[in-house]
Amino acid sequence: MLSEPAFYLVSIPAVLLYGIAKGGFGGAISMLAVPLMALVMAPTQAAAILLPIPGPAGVASAVGGFYWSIMAAKRIQESKAMPHVMKWMIASAAVVLAACAAPGPATGPEVSYDGLERVDNERFAEVYRRPGAELSVYEQFSLQPCEVSFRKNWQRDQNRQRLDLGSRVSREDIDRIKRRAGEACDRHFREALQRDPAYALSEHDQDGSEVLVLHPSIINLDIHAPDVARSTMTREYTTSAGEMTLLLELADGATGEVLVRVVDRKRGVDNARLRWSSGVTNKAEFDRILRRWAELLRDSLDRVRGASGEQRADRGTHQTQPGRGKDMKIVNVTDRVAVSDQIQVEDLPAIAAAGFRVLINNRPDNEVPPQQSSEAIAAAAAAHGLEYYYYPVTGGDFPGPDLSRLTAAFDSGAGPVLAFCRSGTRSVNLWVASRPNQEQPRALADARSLGYDLSLAAR
Repeated sequence: MLSEPAFYLVSIPAVLLYGIAKGGFGGAISMLAVPLMALVMAPTQAAAILLPIPGPAGVASAVGGFYWSIMAAKRIQESKAMPHVMKWMIASAAVVLAACAAPGPATGPEVSYDGLERVDNERFAEVYRRPGAELSVYEQFSLQPCEVSFRKNWQRDQNRQRLDLGSRVSREDIDRIKRRAGEACDRHFREALQRDPAYALSEHDQDGSEVLVLHPSIINLDIHAPDVARSTMTREYTTSAGEMTLLLELADGATGEVLVRVVDRKRGVDNARLRWSSGVTNKAEFDRILRRWAELLRDSLDRVRGASGEQRADRGTHQTQPGRGKDMKIVNVTDRVAVSDQIQVEDLPAIAAAGFRVLINNRPDNEVPPQQSSEAIAAAAAAHGLEYYYYPVTGGDFPGPDLSRLTAAFDSGAGPVLAFCRSGTRSVNLWVASRPNQEQPRALADARSLGYDLSLAAR
């Protein structure tokens, strides 16, 4: 007996030759028209032609389908409907070609409902980031349990296809699949974050420390052949295990504000033909996609944080320990301008001793309480002989109301300048923005070599 591929290779030309013999070129065209017409007129018979089933049953189904095609074509040729069929074929071809030429699925909006802006990236389908968001400042991370939800009406659609009442998807099946999927998601993301060099994972935001909270979710989960309890021994055949979408939000642990949102849809490997699907094959495909997502997240975080720390050290980072329980990080941008994360009044003696003569505060008061006020820092700066400038900026109003005033502060002849904000990122972006046009390419390159995110200055 012929195998299915060989059978189709022999049968399709045979059917076309029959059409040519009975009606010439028009007969051959009519034979091509039949499968398309069958999609509307007789989907069951069309399935025998267009969706082959493996094994002897598939060959028998195809024989019946092609026989039906020959009989239908013969009736069309013997009737007076041939001109109408030809017109229908031309119209159908136009529709198909138009669909092929149409653009792909629409992407998400440029700005999300909560003010996040879409950014270009090569790792995920869609990435949104809050303007001015600074991920490099976070030293602690909290991985929240993964939430899982199915595609709308998934259970209903699954059970409509199951004639055996004992094999239908139950509420218990759904809860079990969601629980196992969530556990697998948690495991893969945690393993990726704890790979050397491991990230510091924290369950809670303690003592006001800055924690980046990761909220992963699996949404629109669509398993084509779920592993459910069955009353009979049956097998299910699919071309793919299914699909799902990752929704990952990175939020500030102190305020809960979402800083980054990632959306990425993945389908299981399409085998192009039917294969036996089971709980084992579903799990293997699920783990493959989750492992890839976790690796992409780790790689993205490394690019934002890990590289920047090493590069800043190479450019002469000063570490002072003023006794507030956390080292102050001062990064030399040029030989006379440096930036730092948030400072405290207690840091001023060390800052003055390091030779700085100008202090610029780029962080608004009460941005993330508890935070010492600009007035208190200004008084301490004056007591230690430093010029003090308060120029608060957020990502939304960058570069602020009077960039010329800030430029004068950066270029002050009083001596070395230290600018600070929450992490130093806003300050270094402001320094780049304050440079003359002819100097900005070099300023961008210098600041970028330190590992800072310069999306504010570059826009």
